[in-house]
Amino acid sequence: MYILFITLYPNKGDGRTRDHTTVMVTTRADGMYCVPKDGIEGAAPPFVIHSNKRGQKDYDSSTRSLIDVENSRVDMCKSSQSHGLYTSEESTGCDDLPLSSSDHGYGFDARSTNNGSMEQHIFLDFAVHFVKHLPSDQGKDKKAHMLHLDGHGSRWSIPALTYVMANNVWPFFLPSHTSITTQANDNGENQAVHQSISKKTSEMKHGVDLSSVQGKNLVIREAWASHVKEEMQKLIATGSNIATYAWCHCGYVPFDVDCKAWEQEITR
Repeated sequence: MYILFITLYPNKGDGRTRDHTTVMVTTRADGMYCVPKDGIEGAAPPFVIHSNKRGQKDYDSSTRSLIDVENSRVDMCKSSQSHGLYTSEESTGCDDLPLSSSDHGYGFDARSTNNGSMEQHIFLDFAVHFVKHLPSDQGKDKKAHMLHLDGHGSRWSIPALTYVMANNVWPFFLPSHTSITTQANDNGENQAVHQSISKKTSEMKHGVDLSSVQGKNLVIREAWASHVKEEMQKLIATGSNIATYAWCHCGYVPFDVDCKAWEQEITR
């Protein structure tokens, strides 16, 4: 099973805020998306990172900052570690807080960093989130799982990489400066999610405070729910969707050394 995750920078709303938000999106070659509330297994739900510009401290790897959008606060939850790793029993070290108490069961998780971007110590949290949402037949002592990553410095977290490998997830790093050709998400998924976020921003801008963490989370949540619904309907109706197209276009599934993505790049 192939999986790719990317960071996507969503619409900043009406321009009233300089805060930065990253939405990490995963896709699978079979086009399935994880919807915990419906018991549907698929690509791990989004992992959201907000910029930390409201006087909050930066968090080291032993602290988990969880965004509670209903109260617009950051709750601190300590987690015990062993050699820098969350054990399978401790995993998150606390109960995950959803993006809101009514997050529709999509399994979001959220953190904050100073700049709102992925950092190495937060990448460990993403690794735990990713393993938590593996299909039931994959993971430790089960079928292996492949995780495709770009070469951004935040991915080079030894604890995170050790953790996923301990859970039978094997990370593969794509060559530098080739993401437009080799990243499946760069061939459709990113654009589709961005369009969904932009559309929901326009629809909701008069009803929510887009300068707040809560407002951003509400928009992202609604946009993701709409995107997943549309893509799952396509998959049911036609057997394919934007995710299956992207993985095929990049030559991963089915494996194709003469895939369209490389053909277009070579002839450019």
